[in-house]
Amino acid sequence: MSYTGDNRSLGKNWPLKLIELKNMKLWDFAIPASTINKNIVKSDHDFFDQYNHFFEKMTFNKYFNGEWKSSNSLFAIWIGSEDIIRIPEKSNIEKLSEQIISNMFDVIEKLYNDGARNFLILNIFYLNKTPYNKSGKINYMNFNINYYNEILKNKVNYYFKTKNDLNIFFYDINYLIDGIIEHCYNYEFNNCKDAWVLNKDKNVEDFFWSDLTHTTYKANSIFSEKINEFLKIDKISENKN
Repeated sequence: MSYTGDNRSLGKNWPLKLIELKNMKLWDFAIPASTINKNIVKSDHDFFDQYNHFFEKMTFNKYFNGEWKSSNSLFAIWIGSEDIIRIPEKSNIEKLSEQIISNMFDVIEKLYNDGARNFLILNIFYLNKTPYNKSGKINYMNFNINYYNEILKNKVNYYFKTKNDLNIFFYDINYLIDGIIEHCYNYEFNNCKDAWVLNKDKNVEDFFWSDLTHTTYKANSIFSEKINEFLKIDKISENKN
């Protein structure tokens, strides 16, 4: 199997950079515009579709099964932002968050049954701080994101306690992104508010955001370094660094 590397960071994204820092197999479930369950939040593809692709090619007796082992493979899951964006403002976010995250762990359980033993779960960052929210039209999502992230964190902790042969890491990417935006110049960015795609006459490395909701390869490099440091911890915990 091969991967072109094409993504919205305009260069190598954090998974590709992470495997340069850490000797492992990495499965990144993060197809653009994917929701967790398209029957709950409509989309062209969802987490279940991504799992089905994995199952058809990578599991026992399948063509690429010999390409990975439980002991040397990390399953990274950064999904949910598309769900939050597409949920209408007046919806019952509490009920929907619980349903969506329950479905996420239905897929994680399938992966566990297929042999996956090392998981990295990333939460959702504040979408109101992206260029997508320049007009302030999605400020209401703050509550939705906070609620979703709290439910997700609790579910990760609960799931960890149900397995005695599992490593599962919850990474607070929201905390990291918030810190980078707040201390933009300290991270050697000149602009942490605008999208480079709307300012193509300027140097992309000056920008944190590549487009309205995605970060540049320079930002992704910071993510991979921080995540690599975090993965050196041998137990479930929450990053605050």
